[in-house]
Amino acid sequence: MKPQELILISDWGEERGQQTLKMIREGYNNKECLMSIVSTENAEHYIWGSICDGWHLAKSSNLSVIQERVPPNSSEVRHYHQRSEQFFYVLAGQATLELENSHIHTLKTNQGFHVTQGVTHKLSNQGSEDLHLLVISCPPSHGDRVTME
Repeated sequence: MKPQELILISDWGEERGQQTLKMIREGYNNKECLMSIVSTENAEHYIWGSICDGWHLAKSSNLSVIQERVPPNSSEVRHYHQRSEQFFYVLAGQATLELENSHIHTLKTNQGFHVTQGVTHKLSNQGSEDLHLLVISCPPSHGDRVTME
């Protein structure tokens, strides 16, 4: 394997990296390779909060789309982003989103909420089933979080 092939695999995960290498070998250009079908089956996966799952469905310098699984009685820490704004969209389950000044919003399946930059927030699953949601950040929020707890 060439060094650039290893970078693709480490950045995107084994399956998606291999898929992209195959496309390059078949003559697709770089932009076409970035525009491929992605799912939790082939996306880069990570674990946060010791038991929650995240999959990078889209990851660029301008945009981040992450699908997350949050088990019951789990939450992220209270925080805000200096540059990023985020949109949370519930695919299944129920999310509780606490904003600064103790404003609490309950999001059900097929509901979303836009959190602008600089607004303190905390997402949790206070329900009895797994919460599945999309977190869309622009620009990407990794490295931009200021923890409040």
